[in-house]
Amino acid sequence: MKALISTIEPRLTGYRVAQVVADSKTFPVSPELFWTEFPSNLDPALVLEDKYWYDPSDQTIKPIPQPEPPPEA
Repeated sequence: MKALISTIEPRLTGYRVAQVVADSKTFPVSPELFWTEFPSNLDPALVLEDKYWYDPSDQTIKPIPQPEPPPEA
């Protein structure tokens, strides 16, 4: 699978993972976007919920840390 990275949408210290598609479904993109491999151990369905970001320092896709739920009273 391929992940579409948007360099104009900052996330943490990297960029937004905008879309995930099968390798055969990639398409030409503008210079602000690029394709990279999407790790098989991550859930592509969570991309729609903005749960991942691309870290350019090591060229990997990582989960966005989620806040802890508030304690129940």
